[in-house]
Amino acid sequence: MWFASPDVNGGASQELEFTQSGNQITLEVPYLKYWSMLVLEY
Repeated sequence: MWFASPDVNGGASQELEFTQSGNQITLEVPYLKYWSMLVLEY
């Protein structure tokens, strides 16, 4: 799970911690002002 936003760290991506239980993924988005992007690697 990766997070990137043009409003944080110059748009550099950062890895996020998450938990998974069955088909559900839980995570905390660290920042949201205008838009942010989450990338899920499968």
